[in-house]
Amino acid sequence: MKGKICGLLSALFITLGLSLSINLNDSSALQYNIQKIPLNFPGSNTVAPNFYSSALSFSILTSNDISPSEMANQYVVSMYNDNGTCKGRAYKSFPYYIDTSDYRWNISYGFNGYDNINSFPSNFGSFDPCLSTDPLSNYDSTSVGSLAPALGTPTSGELQRLLPYRFSYDGFYRTDTRNSDGLYYTNKFDLHNIFGPQGYPNTIYDLYIPFGSGKSDVSSTLTNDTPIEFSGEFVIDLADPSSAFGLTGSTIQLETRYMFSNGGAGPDITDCTWNLSKDNPDDPTSVYSLSYSCPTILRSSSNWDPSNSFPYFRLHIHFNYETENTKFFQFIYDSSVSVTDNDSTPGGDWDNPVQGYDTHSAPGSAYQQDYHDQEPDYGLSLSKLFNFTFINPFEPILHLFTDNGSCVQIPTIASMIHSEETQVCPWFDSNVRNIVTPVLGLSSMMLVFGFAVRWLGARSGNMFEDSFEGSSGDISIGSRGRSKK
Repeated sequence: MKGKICGLLSALFITLGLSLSINLNDSSALQYNIQKIPLNFPGSNTVAPNFYSSALSFSILTSNDISPSEMANQYVVSMYNDNGTCKGRAYKSFPYYIDTSDYRWNISYGFNGYDNINSFPSNFGSFDPCLSTDPLSNYDSTSVGSLAPALGTPTSGELQRLLPYRFSYDGFYRTDTRNSDGLYYTNKFDLHNIFGPQGYPNTIYDLYIPFGSGKSDVSSTLTNDTPIEFSGEFVIDLADPSSAFGLTGSTIQLETRYMFSNGGAGPDITDCTWNLSKDNPDDPTSVYSLSYSCPTILRSSSNWDPSNSFPYFRLHIHFNYETENTKFFQFIYDSSVSVTDNDSTPGGDWDNPVQGYDTHSAPGSAYQQDYHDQEPDYGLSLSKLFNFTFINPFEPILHLFTDNGSCVQIPTIASMIHSEETQVCPWFDSNVRNIVTPVLGLSSMMLVFGFAVRWLGARSGNMFEDSFEGSSGDISIGSRGRSKK
């Protein structure tokens, strides 16, 4: 009898999961976490590729009391396609910097390279596969080594060690995690990661942070008239926290460029809303939070054809200080997300992981930090230690509450059942989903959690067996175990 009941319950859960898993997949509207600052940008394929583009790269305009040559740097190799073999054309050391002759440095990181090489728009045009940020499959190591100077750096070996990549890293980590003897430490990008031991300049005037185009399964969902919002927060700690500080008159803008196979158009400029606040107003040494929100709508079909171009996004912060207190001790990139179609359902990462020959050397990497005197992330460490999950059999129910603007075409099924309806649309609009999804999600997780606690608390490890034996009269459950009467 007990076996039959257990079998029935198991079958019920399996049937419930299978029957409800046939749902409409709302893949066009989600909230994505932005995990890195991309350094690669899509450039022209019709001419010899440029290393640098001030319009697309990570850039920072500072006072000239620092040395850009002492900032985090790497070599990047330019390759070209010679009958299917990637050969070295040139190399450059980044960052690229210029003296603007008004006591300011304009410092930029960025190089030509495609990270969505297999998911370009259908009419995007031809491209050089040797510009991919993926590992190169067929390359000429000797040609890369020959680019090195006869004397000095880089040596031939330093350039050849980059292969099969063309760089050490193709992005800065916005956030990263490190496992040290079973304890996990997290790190978030601080501008100090690029300035290095010399510390911050006295003043930062402008900061340009690219979001890029998103990875392939994200960028493919961006179509005409799609609403998209980028938002996040920076943490500011001042070198002199006792002095007044303010940014009235500062601006934050979102730049949207539409990239073609031979370059980009734009940008479209969107003014963002922002807020500067102290985490603890009563504490004169408290850090500041700079939050921003940048909503925009992609171009309509009359101004943009997604089949031959894709959008590329970058954030521009212009600092206008109210006081002379302009030197930072920390400027941390705390959080960053994008939301499409006004849908905040978690959708994973916006971007691909950092790639390259030595990703641990990238600014923001958790492996660049000394955690000797820092506390680990105990919550993450425990979750990794007990690395098991319970399947929520009620989760498919949540997919019933999808945005009713995302219909699914079913011409094959319609023909099989002789139906004139060739598409199926969700039952509920996004307003219903935003209310019901959290309620159902919390309720179902409470049920699953209760089941898990009851199961783990069972004496024999079998909740059903203990329940029936406890009521049969044959076994007495005591406070320290069980014994036959």
